[in-house]
Order: sequence, then structure tokens, then C-alpha cells
Amino acid sequence: MKPAPRTYWHLAQLGRRPNDYDVGSSRLLFYPERGLSTGAAIRPWLRRYQIESPLQCRDWDAFRDPRETTYASYAQLQRTQEAFVDGVLDAADDRRLDPAWLARLGSILPVLRFPCHALQMVASYLGTLAPGGRVAIACAFHAADELRRVQRLAYRMRQLQHVDASFGVAARDHWETAPAWQPLRELIERLLVAYDLGEALIALHVAVLPRFDELFVVELAALARRNGDDALANLLHSLGEDCRWHRAYGGALVELLANKRPENAAAIAAWQGRWEPLAARAVAAAAALFEAAP
Repeated sequence: MKPAPRTYWHLAQLGRRPNDYDVGSSRLLFYPERGLSTGAAIRPWLRRYQIESPLQCRDWDAFRDPRETTYASYAQLQRTQEAFVDGVLDAADDRRLDPAWLARLGSILPVLRFPCHALQMVASYLGTLAPGGRVAIACAFHAADELRRVQRLAYRMRQLQHVDASFGVAARDHWETAPAWQPLRELIERLLVAYDLGEALIALHVAVLPRFDELFVVELAALARRNGDDALANLLHSLGEDCRWHRAYGGALVELLANKRPENAAAIAAWQGRWEPLAARAVAAAAALFEAAP
């Protein structure tokens, strides 16, 4: 008699006992191989921007999140992170902050809600269009991280309004009209209409996120620390943990796709050539906001 299988059929080739990530992330999506079971209106969209994308992979589940994130591990990780941030913000004493620092920060921190919300939308879109379950899961958690970033920046903005009631009131006007923000706004708006799966993926993970996070997480945290704003510096440090994972999983995915097909490598290089100059120009213009900081 043939022995009963000891694991799921699609995990038998692992040669080891599957862990929670293996079981919870493998072969989740049936439609990329078998097609949609109904005449959904999204069919033409999927065909144009996913199936016919220059970026192709026969086995998207060959991707593996370096952190092997599951819902349980993500919830536990962010529970710890949120407890840390709550403590940081509860202990903040903003009355001692330099008014000159608050004036400069008021033209930066509140405005970041707009591009960060757009980054959340792009991560969500990639998760919707992803042909593999593991990519979709990573994108879903990435989108949740970006919502966390928006919420925590908004919370910090509200805290500082208790010191200066005008803090952040003109944020939308800054985003829409201030010269230093316009290249970034153009970049973000172009990113939101980069519908091709491959182009959106490369634009976000190769061109936009590394530069955006370096300036508005790492450099802004250092500037806050120099101005005695430890609450903001520590908040950004916590958000930076999320950003490091975004770079790790995005880098692993791009590397996998580049090595799968020569055509992928060529398409990635072309998209890099298109998006990196835009991202560099946008971040360089926004960096001018830091120059006037005390």
C-alpha cells in the first residue's frame, strides 16, 4: 500500500517539515494558472497590465520573503513596535522645542501624509495585481506599514499643535504649491498611474522608496535629534524598521525576477533609466527644505 502523504502535495519537494510561512503563503492564488471563473470586468486590466507585462516569471512563488512574514508574526512584531512608539509619544515634552525648529518642521512633517498615503495606494495596487500569493502577502503588509506611517505622522502633528496651533494647517497648500515639493508631487502622481505590474514594482522599490525613506526617515530623524526632538527621532527610528523590511523583500523580489529571464533584466534596466532620474530630482528638491532648519 502506498504510504499516506505527510504534507501538502505542493510542499513535498521541500525535503523538510514546512513551517508556518510555507503553509500559509504557498499556492494561494488559483486564477493566474486557471483563469478567472467568472466574466469579471477586471479581465482586460489583468491581461494588459499583468499577463502582458514585460516582467514575467513562470513561478512567482519562488519568491520568499526574507522575514517570512505571516499574519501572526506581523501582528506580534507591530504590537511591540506600537507599544514602543506609544511610550515615546507619551513621554514627549514639546514645550521645550525651539520655535524655529517647529516652524521648519511644520513645512515638512504634516506634508508627508500625502506622499505616504500614495505609497500605501501603490503597495496595495501591486498586491492586487501580484500573480503570486507570497508577493501579494508582502504587499499587503507593506500597505499596512504605510498606513501606520501616515497615522503616526498625523498623531505627532496633532501633538505639536498643542504647542503651536498653526502647526500643519497649511500642509495641503505646501504640498500643492511649494516649489520644493512639486518634483516629488509629480513623481508620486506619475507613480500612481504606472499601471503595468513590472513598471510599478521597479519604480516603487528601485527608484522611489530607497531615496524617499533615506531622506524622510533617516535624515529627518537625524535632523530632529540635533534639534532636541527626540520624540520624532525615535518615532522615525521605529518607522525605519518597516522601511528596512520593505527594502529587503523588494530587493529579494527584484533580484529573483532579474535572474529568471534575460528579458526581465533588460526591462528592469529600462524602467530604472526612466524612474531613477525623476526620483533623484524629486528628493534633491525636497532636501532643500532641510537646509533652512536650525
